Amino acid sequence: MSKVVTLPIKPTYNNSFLKLFTPFVADLISKVLKSGLTIMLNTHIPSRRDRITEDIKKYKKVLKKINIRGFSKLSFQTDGSKKYQNFVSKQLECLFEKGLVKFENKIILLCECGKVEILKEAVGDVLVYKKRKSLLIQDKKDGSSKCSLCSSKLKEKEEIVAILKFPDSKYSNLTETNIYPNIFIKEIIGIYKWYLSHGTVISRSHKKTNLTFQIDNKSISLDTDFWWSLYLGYIAQKDQQIYLVTGQASLNHATRVILICSVLFPKIKIELVIHPVIRINDSKSNMSEYTVDEYLTACGNTKIARAFLSLGLHWGHSSIKIPSTDLFFIQKMFEFKKIQSHKNLEEKANMDSLIKKVNRRLILILFKKIRQGKTLTKNERQTMNLILG
Repeated sequence: MSKVVTLPIKPTYNNSFLKLFTPFVADLISKVLKSGLTIMLNTHIPSRRDRITEDIKKYKKVLKKINIRGFSKLSFQTDGSKKYQNFVSKQLECLFEKGLVKFENKIILLCECGKVEILKEAVGDVLVYKKRKSLLIQDKKDGSSKCSLCSSKLKEKEEIVAILKFPDSKYSNLTETNIYPNIFIKEIIGIYKWYLSHGTVISRSHKKTNLTFQIDNKSISLDTDFWWSLYLGYIAQKDQQIYLVTGQASLNHATRVILICSVLFPKIKIELVIHPVIRINDSKSNMSEYTVDEYLTACGNTKIARAFLSLGLHWGHSSIKIPSTDLFFIQKMFEFKKIQSHKNLEEKANMDSLIKKVNRRLILILFKKIRQGKTLTKNERQTMNLILG
């Protein structure tokens, strides 16, 4: 059976409700494709080590409240176990043996808080791609690079670091990866070429991560992003079909995951599904700042919570602004109109049909028909049932 998976999610219980969107999209895809659903949790968080078990319990309850359950049983995996640590150690040795992880003398740019540790040669390209997640910002006055967290200017230091490099395309099945929607193919190829040119530093010298490994008789503190980027080979079977769900802002992370997986586990087949980033246009409320609890309280029930999130399905766009007032209109729709439902999709569909049939434009048309008291077709009732869970 194929599997729908997310990029690793930190199970911080009561953060922004917008963090629910990726699991929501993964849930829809799982049900349409009749595939398994696995939520990967990033639990190696030293600052929350004593609370992580409780965090996971609360996060699972939150997903249950909005009916995230997939086509069959929903499963969770974590990167904080001893088993995963052993897995990482084995794969790290494999990459070193393949000659893809090397120790090199490089000029590194560092910030004061230790969060930014990057190759000097790669900074220019990172600043160009402003849509992607990055802690780098450019000072408007002098054009220097700064850390967005501590606001310190980056300082140069020459040192030996562990670098993961991808030699050429023969090591990657990225060209065989289907990307949905395909409008993002050009951007993915750009990120791919960037990784081929620069590689990625996988060691941390100035902010220890408590992830210490031995390579070639050298001790390194492993970068946390690289730590979890190995996870697909951990949760998937050798030749399994994987649908990797991510937001547009995380394309660099998703591309790195695919590249690493294609080197270590070339038989795993990956399909990349990219959804927009939701932004809230506040009007008469501060909905954009709602926590998960505040959002669920404002919605009142599961169906309303899922219906509002469905407005973010603006496939092919980097982001979508949703007026906060749309929540009020959805609540009124449920208050005065009985929603016609239908059993789940009878036949297995594919990603192309999902994007074509379950998208913001058609969902708004359905909502309008419901408000007007019009009868929904069988397919429309199936779509509503899918959205509402």
